[in-house]
Amino acid sequence: MRRFSFPITATMLIFAASCAPSGEKINPNLKCSATISAASHLSSRGLIETSASFDKQALFSIMMHLNTFAIPNGVREPDAMALLKSHREALLADTSPSKIYKEAEACIRKMPGG
Repeated sequence: MRRFSFPITATMLIFAASCAPSGEKINPNLKCSATISAASHLSSRGLIETSASFDKQALFSIMMHLNTFAIPNGVREPDAMALLKSHREALLADTSPSKIYKEAEACIRKMPGG
C-alpha cells in the first residue's frame, strides 16, 4: 500500500475544511472568488445587470482572491477551481442575485493587492 505524500494529504484536508456546510465559515478569499464568479455567471445569463467597472475587474479579482487562498495553503489549481465551482453553485442555489452582486462588488473593492 502506498502512503500519501504530505502535500496531497494537506490539500485533501484543506479541501474538506473549505467545503463547509451552509452557515459555517469558509476562507474569505475563497468565498469572494466564488461570489464574484456567481455574479459573473448571473450576468452572462442576463439575470442581473453589472457595471462596466465590475465586468472589467471580475476575472482578475476572482483569480487574485483564489490564488490568495490556494497558494499559501498548497491547494493545487484543479482543486482550487473545484472548490470555487462548488461554492459558486451553493451561492446560486441559496442567495438572491442582488445580494450576490452586492457582495461581489464589495469583494472586488477589497481584492488582495488591489
